[in-house]
Amino acid sequence: TVTALIAALSTGSTASVTVAFSHLLFNVAGTLLVYVPPPMRALPLALARALGRLAVRNRLIAIGYVVGVFFVIPFLLIFLSGAL
Repeated sequence: TVTALIAALSTGSTASVTVAFSHLLFNVAGTLLVYVPPPMRALPLALARALGRLAVRNRLIAIGYVVGVFFVIPFLLIFLSGAL
C-alpha cells in the first residue's frame, strides 16, 4: 500500500495519486473494522481454527479450500462480470 503510494507520487499523475490514496484508505478502514472491535477480532481466528481442524481430519478439504478461494471464485467473478 505504501509502495503504491510512493510509486503514484513519483509519476506526478493526479489520477494515480487519487487511486493510491483511495487504496490506502480502503485498507486502513478494513484493518480498523476487523481488528479494533473485539468480537470482529475473534471471528477470523475462530474461522481459521475451524478450517484448521477440518483440514487436519481431511487433506482434501484444505486443497478444496485453496482451489475454491484462489481459482474457482475469481474465475466465477470474472466470468459473471463479463456476462452482465
